[in-house]
Amino acid sequence: MPTVTIRIPEVLRHHTDGARSVDVEAGSVRDAFEALFAVYPSLRESLTPPSGNVLEATNLFLNEQDVATLDGLDSPMRTGDTLTILPAMSGGGRSRRLVGSSEGSCNHVGSD
Repeated sequence: MPTVTIRIPEVLRHHTDGARSVDVEAGSVRDAFEALFAVYPSLRESLTPPSGNVLEATNLFLNEQDVATLDGLDSPMRTGDTLTILPAMSGGGRSRRLVGSSEGSCNHVGSD
């Protein structure tokens, strides 16, 4: 499994004991989140809105590309990739179609 780096924004670092980044083993963006949540469970609640759709409340960048323009949470990751988390600011009118979903399903991260 590839080792990837997740960059944690300052506003969420209290969940990671101040860590600016976390290395995890993950083959996809979804896997990276599950690995991150396994180490820091309190992040799940902060990053996952009631709908369960992480992309609804969070902007994610795989290296320099917006994950929403790739395969969403199913975007593959390779060793050395960096996933940057940018929580969305509320109050904006920005709307975007979620990619990587099929037949109307949402891009959800599991909630074991």
